[in-house]
Amino acid sequence: MLAPGAGFATFAYLQALPLAGARGLRRLLHGMFDEVIASASRNLPPALTYTCRRPTVRSTWDTPCVPTAYPAPRG
Repeated sequence: MLAPGAGFATFAYLQALPLAGARGLRRLLHGMFDEVIASASRNLPPALTYTCRRPTVRSTWDTPCVPTAYPAPRG
């Protein structure tokens, strides 16, 4: 759980970017933060680092952060 107003950083491997989960993560980050910076690393395997700043007012930290690419379980 993030403190109110906290930033967030994570990484994603470049090979995974076309996959639904990675696209969902990007949508989620852009929906929850005013500033999302993606920078490539000279890593092996290559990766992107996402640095997220200024959570949006519409973000609710009481709801789970699940990318929309994953459907809710039925039942």
